[in-house]
Amino acid sequence: MQVFAPDGVFRDPSWCAKGPAELAKIAGGPVDPNADQKLHHAPSLGPITYQDRNHATAHSTVMVVQETGGGVQGGGIRITGTYDDTLVRIKGRWVFKYRWVHRPSLTPAVACEGP
Repeated sequence: MQVFAPDGVFRDPSWCAKGPAELAKIAGGPVDPNADQKLHHAPSLGPITYQDRNHATAHSTVMVVQETGGGVQGGGIRITGTYDDTLVRIKGRWVFKYRWVHRPSLTPAVACEGP
């Protein structure tokens, strides 16, 4: 199931993915069930503001938590930040048109066109 619009954008401070091919690359590869480290994204959806019946925005908090096993140390909270989302309804389903991640970053922000 696609969660981004065909022309969707996912913006992080250090990278920008636009369209289905780039969005698929950031989704990651197959999950290794035997891996010692797993990352979990734990978003907390904030208020949704509807502009009309097909357009909305949302501001949410997110936390990335590392799970460890097999004797690997160092699990816990890795990153906290927020999402600013622009949503559109396409064929009756809400999808992301633009997701902007705000998190601490040591790299300069990359250019990324908005919705």
